[in-house]
Amino acid sequence: MDINSRRLRDGGKPVRIGARAFDLLRYLALNAGRILSKAELLEAVWPKATVDEIAIRVHLVELRKILRTKPDAPWIRAVPGRGYLFLKPVEMGRLAKPGPVDAGLPYVPAEILGRSTFIESSIEKLEVHRLQSIIGTGGIRKTSVAVEIGNHFRAIGRPVIFLDLSTLTADSQLVSYLAMRLDLISFAEDPMPMVLATLAEQPYMLVFDNCEHVIGGCAEVVETILCSTGSTTVLATSREPLGVMGEYVSRLPPLSYPDEGVVPKDVSEYSAVTRDGAAPKRFA
Repeated sequence: MDINSRRLRDGGKPVRIGARAFDLLRYLALNAGRILSKAELLEAVWPKATVDEIAIRVHLVELRKILRTKPDAPWIRAVPGRGYLFLKPVEMGRLAKPGPVDAGLPYVPAEILGRSTFIESSIEKLEVHRLQSIIGTGGIRKTSVAVEIGNHFRAIGRPVIFLDLSTLTADSQLVSYLAMRLDLISFAEDPMPMVLATLAEQPYMLVFDNCEHVIGGCAEVVETILCSTGSTTVLATSREPLGVMGEYVSRLPPLSYPDEGVVPKDVSEYSAVTRDGAAPKRFA
């Protein structure tokens, strides 16, 4: 279920659904596990119209046909005297208001210097290669470089989705996390078909950051996406390559510092120096 485009899919295939039925399903799904009174549903789905409970019943019949629910395994249950309860487990997105999916690129507090050549080269490579991995040790600002590249593509109209994989604890969480970042609601155990159908609609750029935390699962998901969509581009940061066919590996060199006791004439030549001229402590 795509909140932003107001579309429902079954295994990636579009499903015809009326506007009111979609609104009713959306509200029920977003409140799964909570009994919703008839008055609350009427207010949520028909806020400017005067209708009665019959409207809910009519659209519930439509939803049961669309969802192909069985009598012994209902998705929506009527609770006598109280209202309606959505029973199906739901993988929820960010519950954003309708509109373009937010890029979600993190804020880089200080402009990094000495990386402009690498960034420009990476942008050029991504015009040719659909998968580029920025490889390097920890603490050399791989994320900051990836964000700068993502900001460039967002500025020229590409939808950019950022995924911080350091927050994941298992490979199996990756697809659900991607669905969440795309603002999708899934009623299926495997949200991948819905994710692929959404990615196929626009030339998305996906930024997978800190891939080393789930390197195996990330490689599998990226390969599936690239094989199943024609215009999706993937930028990855990791301490090691993904090992996916067609991957272009770019090694980010370590941070460069001015010699101790030397005040450089042009600080922009040193990647360890920020715009204010301060250099962070050297990494061990």
